[in-house]
Amino acid sequence: MKISVLIPNLATNHIVRVWPVLKALERQHEVEVIGSLMGNEEIFFPYASECSYKVVRWRKPGHIISGLKRVQTTIGGDLVYAFQPLTASFGAALLSKVRRRLPVILDITDWEVWGMYRYGGGLKHALHVARHIAGPGWFHPNSLKYRYIADKLIPLADATTVVATFLQKRYGGVLLRHGPDTTVFDPVLYDRRALRDKWGLGQDVPLVAFAGTPSKWKGVDDLLAALDLVSVPKLRLLMAGKSFPHAAEKVLHLGYQPHSVMPELLAMADLVVLPQKLHPMAEAQIPAKVFEAMAMARPVVATAVGDLPEVLGDGCGVVVEAENVPRLAEAIEEVLTNKQRAEEMGWRARDKCVREYSWDAIARVLETVLRPFC
Repeated sequence: MKISVLIPNLATNHIVRVWPVLKALERQHEVEVIGSLMGNEEIFFPYASECSYKVVRWRKPGHIISGLKRVQTTIGGDLVYAFQPLTASFGAALLSKVRRRLPVILDITDWEVWGMYRYGGGLKHALHVARHIAGPGWFHPNSLKYRYIADKLIPLADATTVVATFLQKRYGGVLLRHGPDTTVFDPVLYDRRALRDKWGLGQDVPLVAFAGTPSKWKGVDDLLAALDLVSVPKLRLLMAGKSFPHAAEKVLHLGYQPHSVMPELLAMADLVVLPQKLHPMAEAQIPAKVFEAMAMARPVVATAVGDLPEVLGDGCGVVVEAENVPRLAEAIEEVLTNKQRAEEMGWRARDKCVREYSWDAIARVLETVLRPFC
């Protein structure tokens, strides 16, 4: 079967979720990847060279229908797998369902419309929604109004996969985690000392790693505040990706790097910290970096947000109360100063990742999802 994978915006980190699912699909099926770019945007650098993309460029604002048609006519598969309930992916998939009767699977990774529900229900909620629907935004395919409309159309998908139990409770569907290739993310393949020499990092510098987009709900500010409370000498925060505007001297920022070097960065780290805040977006998603850290047998300290306590359960990590900077600092120091415990935790996490979150595990879940369409 040929599967058309639709990515709503190739310039963003949407591809982080798509990539492992795509590689699992390619084991049994022919797959084409179709993604949209707005104006002069470029493909998200860490994954720009990872596969061959069919790019649909939306050049003129306001041409929503013509953009949808261009994506839809690019689809050459027998089934459409749309990622995120957004116009350029799910909207085009539904158009293919109507025009060509192609089955549609929708993957949901984020709660894109949480802003519409900030007032719960009742009259205040209705007025809030009406104000957004009637207001500006009709000329941009990713505006909140289009996201809200797409959210209401989710039941039209023939099947749904979701990343988190929050989303599963809201939309139903099959829970699908997105771990890495554990044959590549394998600590035995990497020499920590040699890599630190390669990257110009001191052998005696304790490194706490944070990789990804420092969105406001990711808690990088809490992490920096916690590191100020940790008494471990020479401690540094290793970051890659988008820069953090309030970075202090303790931060070693490597900028955007190809995803292929991520195992190296994790191999150099002594600890990975995921200080998620209590925010609707954080509750509804799982950072891919938790699975990559687990695969590389790195100890993880995370906050009790969303599914992180479940993922890091069974002694695979340390989970602390969200937005509690002193407790976060204590957990970081405890792990860094107890190397035997950290090592045991890391290898336990790798075993769990191989069993439950690897590409083999993804392929098993996808087999059940795709069975009705094969």
